[in-house]
Amino acid sequence: MVDGPDEHPLDGVWVPLDPARDDLAHALTAAAHMGATGAILPLGRLSPNAPQGHWPLPLRLDLDGPTLRASGSTALDRARALQADLVGLPVQEGDDALLRDGLITAGRQDLEVVLCVTDPAEAPYAVALAEGSDQVVGISLARYDEEALDLLSSRVDLGLLSGAPEFASAYRRGAGGMEGFPATLSPAAGSWLLGLCRRDVEVALGLERRLLRFLEGHLRPSVRRLTGPGEDARPAELALHGAVGGWLDGDQGRGEGALGPERLRARLLEEIPELAHLLT
Repeated sequence: MVDGPDEHPLDGVWVPLDPARDDLAHALTAAAHMGATGAILPLGRLSPNAPQGHWPLPLRLDLDGPTLRASGSTALDRARALQADLVGLPVQEGDDALLRDGLITAGRQDLEVVLCVTDPAEAPYAVALAEGSDQVVGISLARYDEEALDLLSSRVDLGLLSGAPEFASAYRRGAGGMEGFPATLSPAAGSWLLGLCRRDVEVALGLERRLLRFLEGHLRPSVRRLTGPGEDARPAELALHGAVGGWLDGDQGRGEGALGPERLRARLLEEIPELAHLLT
């Protein structure tokens, strides 16, 4: 992605992927071919047999809270060995010592850090952490929250990424990076929608509302039907989204009452025909 005068290097589409996919290398290559800015993988779930190095696009490896608490800053050694371009550190005030140690280790390892904020109430703490470390290059906010976005976007030197499906609303509040739905549906669609935000955010907001209706009315119910009691829904969610978008192969749609990817894609294009040229 070519940076414009008001863009940050982290602006663009960052695609989260399931690290347990058998075709992970293919998925990374497909995301790169579809214009993704980078890929995101959870470090704690990355298999020791996962492909290493020579990634086809920039890679961010995210730590979760349990991984950070169990491994401490040594987890960053593995991220460095895997040639990660960025490391995501989970922001939680109770982990202050671990986070500051992680930032010091990132400095020694020459790793750039994205602070990952799940709870918007932690946004002020993320800003304080960023002010104390030259390694922090961006902040990711998982949920849409106007006050948190306004605060985080005040740091113009940092990239601001949003994992919320309210992509245009987040863009209007200062987020330049997308790392959730609809990027999971199609990196190409995500790139097009982000470009639309830059050209005409009001039109993008209209598409956002229609995509949210499709997400809530069709995709999320299908994911629930595909997920067993107590089972992590994230792999099924990513697989179904990618299969509906047509850019990832998936064996989804067998849950009771669930629509298959082809029928969901047909429904999506009935409701949002503007995406027809972007879904394969």
